[in-house]
Amino acid sequence: MKFPLRRLFLSIVSVLIWIATTAGGQELEPRLYSNTPVGVNAVALSYGYSRGNVLLVPALPLDNVDGSLNLVAFTYLRAVDLFGKAGKFEVTVPYAWGKYEGIFEEEFRTRKLVGWGDPRFRLAVNLTGAPALNVKEFADYRQKTIVGVGLQVSAPVGKYEPDRLFNLGANRWSFRPEIGVSRVWRKWFFELAGGGLFFTTNDDFFGGQVLEQKPFYAIKAHAIRPFRPGLWLAINFGYGTGGEWKVNGEPRGNIQRNYRFGCTLSLPLKGGSSIKIIGASGVATRFGSDLDAIVLAYQYTWGGKGK
Repeated sequence: MKFPLRRLFLSIVSVLIWIATTAGGQELEPRLYSNTPVGVNAVALSYGYSRGNVLLVPALPLDNVDGSLNLVAFTYLRAVDLFGKAGKFEVTVPYAWGKYEGIFEEEFRTRKLVGWGDPRFRLAVNLTGAPALNVKEFADYRQKTIVGVGLQVSAPVGKYEPDRLFNLGANRWSFRPEIGVSRVWRKWFFELAGGGLFFTTNDDFFGGQVLEQKPFYAIKAHAIRPFRPGLWLAINFGYGTGGEWKVNGEPRGNIQRNYRFGCTLSLPLKGGSSIKIIGASGVATRFGSDLDAIVLAYQYTWGGKGK
């Protein structure tokens, strides 16, 4: 890499770290609908640090909440052929530790957390613009417009203690259906995706209460600039609204509204490896999670041999 380009990316890394330490965010993951050769596998080990009220349930009468959370996640992804269309299956298992504090019913409370979070499973398929191809066929593929759909499911098997204000597990299922569009324009890739997050009932919430939550809807946009294979930069934006809470049938929270901004930088290494630096910031938050976050991820890719 020539010196001016190296200096440019060192500057970008500095900006990413600054963004990540000034606010926080939703999931803003770019390139979810890019085409990938069938049979390719990838594993990723990521470390994330966030500060704020990410584990706060707005239904609780908590004030002056602050905390920090460290999270290590293992992710496995495989590109698959779904009836002639390019698809991806992904599973993520998180482990976290941290500390939170706040005032509950005029009493100062603290909580140390350590354990497994809820695992997530995602299946996606590109309906148009991305046929299922092996590595040899993929060499001649040129993207135009891709339309895809996906479904992410979170299973309630993480650590959960119903007598605690903060927990790593949610003790309920959640489902995130999504539809997305990816389009190439000159040297840029543009993505737009929208969907909702739907929840089942938590019937053992903070002392045996029943917690219900309406769906949370979100829209995300990404502008991605590749420079060479494995080296790319993405600028991400998201807006979400909804997610009102009820405890024992009584409304307890207002509509959540969150604006998020983020950046993702991917740096290739030798032998199918790469590193990602992900920063997320909250442009504005109302009645929702407000946090600062940065994630560093190492990814190794293999497989997908041609026929």
